[in-house]
Amino acid sequence: MIERPDMTGLPDLHLDTEHADALSAHLTLRHFRRGAQALGRQAAAHVVCQRVDGRADLDDRRTARLRSLIPFAQPERPFAKLDLVHLAAVLAMTVGEARERVRTIYPRAEVEAITAEQALLRPQWFVTELIPAPEGAEPRWEAGAWKVASIAYRMSLPLGACLRLLRPYRELGLPLPPLDEDALDDLHPQPSDEVLLTRHDTSISWVGPLDLVQGAGQLGWTVAETHRRLSRYTPSD
Repeated sequence: MIERPDMTGLPDLHLDTEHADALSAHLTLRHFRRGAQALGRQAAAHVVCQRVDGRADLDDRRTARLRSLIPFAQPERPFAKLDLVHLAAVLAMTVGEARERVRTIYPRAEVEAITAEQALLRPQWFVTELIPAPEGAEPRWEAGAWKVASIAYRMSLPLGACLRLLRPYRELGLPLPPLDEDALDDLHPQPSDEVLLTRHDTSISWVGPLDLVQGAGQLGWTVAETHRRLSRYTPSD
């Protein structure tokens, strides 16, 4: 049997087919391998914040459709600092502007406080690639080493410089490994690193002995050479 939501205080909507299809499209996550997956309440609240304008005077049909969803997509937990970073990066705004947007759309929601300095941060596109999904538990470096290295590679930066760009977001909850940035200024990620740091197109954070042998074979390196290259990506104590 199913568990029904509490409808106390919620409006009674009458949706036409077009309206229902539009809402379904907004609230469905599509993955090229796992297929379609309905978003949970927390992720749905994030989508609403991304796609609806908080201003009540806008009557655009798309905006109106999403605004009607707000009472039904209430967040299950407070908006964390990392949620604000993600929203700011997606909408090309500052973290402070993202926080105000959330408070406008969800006036009764709890939103973590940020400092005046953090409010001025304007995250770039690459920050979103390192943020766990809103439905996740505590933030962790689940993106894997190649996620960070690939950003450095695409920006033609040494890994140390890339990590320094990300440093302000560590205090906001971005799950980064404890690496010595200065010691990595001479490490320029290469396509060969992707072979060593990914499995089945997924970035990894752990390499076992067989992975080491396999990576060496794929690159035509010795196991010792492969181990030395991977040691550069090992978090410091």
